[in-house]
Amino acid sequence: MQRAFILNRRPYRENSLLVDLFTEESGKITSVVRVAKKRGKIIQGSLEPFRLVLCEWKGRGNVMTMTSLEESARYPVLPKNLGKAFYINELFVKLLPAQAPMSPLFSLYHKILLKLCDEIEASTFMYGELKILHLLGHPVCALAAQHPPQPRCYYSQSQGFIDGQDQYDAIPVSASLFVKLAEKGKLTGENERECREFLNQLFDRLLEGKVLHSRRLAFV
Repeated sequence: MQRAFILNRRPYRENSLLVDLFTEESGKITSVVRVAKKRGKIIQGSLEPFRLVLCEWKGRGNVMTMTSLEESARYPVLPKNLGKAFYINELFVKLLPAQAPMSPLFSLYHKILLKLCDEIEASTFMYGELKILHLLGHPVCALAAQHPPQPRCYYSQSQGFIDGQDQYDAIPVSASLFVKLAEKGKLTGENERECREFLNQLFDRLLEGKVLHSRRLAFV
């Protein structure tokens, strides 16, 4: 059996749900789960987001069939952080490739979820997002630390930090935010607002047109 986090669920057929899970060894999978109220069967309450489960499935292709699922732990996300938690789940559902092993990202998701069960500063949450980007091949902070500081630079998906906006996908970064990212310093005030906009733009490019509906609730 594999450990997995429930990311999302939606109705499928009578007594069945279509569930997106982020597994420790197999990455993101989508599975049909038949639910029942009887003991020994898969209980619908175990399929809520922010649950850690042990599960097994069968099948090939894009949609699996769940054969066994047991709830292992629940994470009591603070009500004020629910928007951010649903945002991370939606980001994983829409951004991660299917069935691609990502054990380091599984560990990071767990850490972010634990932080959302307590008070969390906006700066801390954004550095969590930057770590997600790092594991997906966009090590923004590491590249900033290697790049000579400039009054104004740009971040390109294909080249990292560049001095001129000669790439259509380049995102502007101010000198003050650049220094903060290079040093992994605490973001406050204008840097915090700029970093939020930077992350939104970069994730939008990576999502290639997919809309994050939970973003508006997460960052009111």
